[in-house]
Amino acid sequence: MRPGARSQSWIWIVSAWTVSTTAWARGGGGELFNSGRSDSFDFGSGGIPLDLLFLLLARHPLLGIVLIIAFIALFAYARSGSGETATRRALDRADALRQTTIDPSQVAQWISELKASDPSFDLDALLSRVRSLFGEVQGAWFQRDLEGVRRYLSDATFRRLALQLRIMDAQGMRDAIDEPIVHAIRLVGFARSSAFETVQFSVRASLRDTDVAASASDAEARAAASRSAPEEFIEVWSLVRRCGVRTDATRGPIAQGQCPNCGAPFNGGAANTCTYCKAIVNSGNYDWVLAAITQGSEFVEARSYQALEAIRVRDPGFAAEVLEDRAALIFWLWIDAQLREAPDAIAKVALPAMRAALTSQIERRTQARRSAIIQECAVGVVRCLAIESADGTDRASVEIRWSARIGEAASGTRKQVLPNVPFRSVMLLVRNANATTSTATGLSTSRCPNCSAPLGDNGDVKCDFCGSDLASGSGDWVLERILRWEEFLPSSAKSQVQRAPSLDERKRLLFAMAVVAYADGTLDRRERSLLENLASRWSVAWSNVELALHGGFQLFESTLLPGSIQAEQFLRQLVAIALVDDRIDVREGKLLEFATNKLGLSSALLKTMISEARDSPPPVKGR
Repeated sequence: MRPGARSQSWIWIVSAWTVSTTAWARGGGGELFNSGRSDSFDFGSGGIPLDLLFLLLARHPLLGIVLIIAFIALFAYARSGSGETATRRALDRADALRQTTIDPSQVAQWISELKASDPSFDLDALLSRVRSLFGEVQGAWFQRDLEGVRRYLSDATFRRLALQLRIMDAQGMRDAIDEPIVHAIRLVGFARSSAFETVQFSVRASLRDTDVAASASDAEARAAASRSAPEEFIEVWSLVRRCGVRTDATRGPIAQGQCPNCGAPFNGGAANTCTYCKAIVNSGNYDWVLAAITQGSEFVEARSYQALEAIRVRDPGFAAEVLEDRAALIFWLWIDAQLREAPDAIAKVALPAMRAALTSQIERRTQARRSAIIQECAVGVVRCLAIESADGTDRASVEIRWSARIGEAASGTRKQVLPNVPFRSVMLLVRNANATTSTATGLSTSRCPNCSAPLGDNGDVKCDFCGSDLASGSGDWVLERILRWEEFLPSSAKSQVQRAPSLDERKRLLFAMAVVAYADGTLDRRERSLLENLASRWSVAWSNVELALHGGFQLFESTLLPGSIQAEQFLRQLVAIALVDDRIDVREGKLLEFATNKLGLSSALLKTMISEARDSPPPVKGR
């Protein structure tokens, strides 16, 4: 072949490759946002003219080929998603920083503080107790009978585990586990308020876990679990007790079958009350009680609540720990009501208006022949955000980060089950400003505030024993509303928007974005490509999002209405994540423009949000 012919062949091959690659990029996900910059090649304006390139190839083949190779390399780099990689790496670094090991000097300080008020405090003994409790809880869970460990658990923790068992049983399943192994337990948090002190332990463990039929025997369940690969996980166990309680080595803990108050034999009971001294043993008033199990990804150190001290002027027994335990209890009763489509489940812990709203919501689903299928519901964290008093009423805002596998049922038949979907909710709780916290019940928050009797399940708003009205909020916190995070977050609270949210929070936002994108019932190739790119940038598996594109069931009737304050807050969070690496590249700009359009917001507002986010503090570098 003549040199000239060889040169002309290179021209044809390279030109054809460039044209076909560009077309593929446009059709399959390469549509890029053009906002003052471009990551595509412009051979006609601002770059090398195509005819000049051809001329170089014809007259100087070697130089032309070198330039073509250089352009191909630059083109590949531009299409490789370097901005996507930068975003993903920045988020991965933030995720890793959340797991930073606590400084040993900090741990030593915590131990010193504990020993100052409790000279007999022994960290090794408490670590051993947590290890033992982990094994006992796993055993009780496998046996589907929690009564044997109820004395060690707060009311909310017990109700959480009991409800999870009930959910699985209702769906004809049981959780089969085998070989639970604790690899390490570390003290990772300590806080003391005027009422309670909290110690937090990270538990790194593994077990073999699978689901089997509810009718499976223990032996069959263990055999099935043994065939599963071991799964490692990290949880944070929070133990709480009242301030001033001291370790009594002579009497021993609850685990030794003794009442922690009087030392009499104690073997449990539905009321968790000592038959001799009438002490409520799981109140935290006499010994450590397991008050929360937090997923490692959502862990934050225990906090002191100095900002809430003002409320103790009129309510000396108030403690944020008790409020959070009460909120967790109410949350699980709300989940129970959703699951069984039985509004009566929240009758004793919610205002009548909330109960009526839930009744109406369930009726609408019934008329539409839709019902919720909830599997593996789990709470990541329960956190008090704020308490306000006005017009004779106390109002508390408590954040709940949780997740569940949620699907739909049509005509009683299972239709579809979605992947595990994270939610971020805020519970608004109210009570009469004259109400006071019972110091006798402590963390036993599933009791009548008047007579301390356990709450029943009969759907009556009155106490089964003393007849007190429980649903009015006259004596204890009750549920007023449950909001999604965007509904709660005020427009002025920009500081609460995280630049580097956790993986679960990114999953939540991406799932919500997918639902918004599919709100009109269609999703074209371009829109799907943008969502896939978002999943890749945020290190979120696409399987967590895909089924949301087919009308995934949501527990909340409210959605992100176009142009609403909630839609603005949602977009603000997307902007914050886009700036996690302190820049917004072309694809991120395209993603934000896509979200802005879907949320019914203006480009001018998007520009304002970007400007404000750039001026906000960068992501926290660690605890």
